[in-house]
Amino acid sequence: MGGVLKDRIDGQDPDEVFEAAVAASLRSAGGYVGYDGAIRRFLGIFPLGFEDPGYALQERDYKLTAADRLNAGASLEACVNAFDAECAAAAFAFGTNMLSRFENARVRECLKGATGADYLRGAAAFARGEFGPGLKAMSQALKPYGNASWPLMTFLPYLWRPEEIMFLKPEATLKFAQSVGDAFPQHYRAGADLDTYQALERLADTTMQKIAELQPRDRIDVQSFIWVVGNY
Repeated sequence: MGGVLKDRIDGQDPDEVFEAAVAASLRSAGGYVGYDGAIRRFLGIFPLGFEDPGYALQERDYKLTAADRLNAGASLEACVNAFDAECAAAAFAFGTNMLSRFENARVRECLKGATGADYLRGAAAFARGEFGPGLKAMSQALKPYGNASWPLMTFLPYLWRPEEIMFLKPEATLKFAQSVGDAFPQHYRAGADLDTYQALERLADTTMQKIAELQPRDRIDVQSFIWVVGNY
């Protein structure tokens, strides 16, 4: 993206390398301070806030489309006891830019494999509020195909229940939390860690309250706000 790598980060464990890279990015984070600064930045990009046509086009509508595709053949209710049919249907929800191309490829491989239904059942448990068991089930199901990243563990629950479940893009969320003074970075861990998600929920609740003047409708608006102010 035209940036310059200032510090080389080496290591054998991908999660440790990732966390070191995030820590480095936090040290250089800038652009706004506090929730008031975040709101000003968001309105500088989308002057009509969450009602801005540009916001709908770039941040909200495609997520609703993905949710519609998911629910058409792999609803939350169906995936509580998921089988191969739900795995095939769920695959149509993937392919958005919310996941990296590596994550999209990894989850599609999982859904075609022996643990695909386990992954969906874990995602359904998570969406129904069984966070610990859901994280464990998804992590184990994804293990044969690589790391169980936070985007892969929160994507489907977020699409099923956007009014309750928060999607986690770690780097953007960590930078946001640092800029608004939230404790989320102190709780964050890569992998299926319950304390991390509970800290994310607290951050989402606080953000919903702090940006109430913008009238966020759900976690889609909250997560999109976090993404926009740090990545546009």
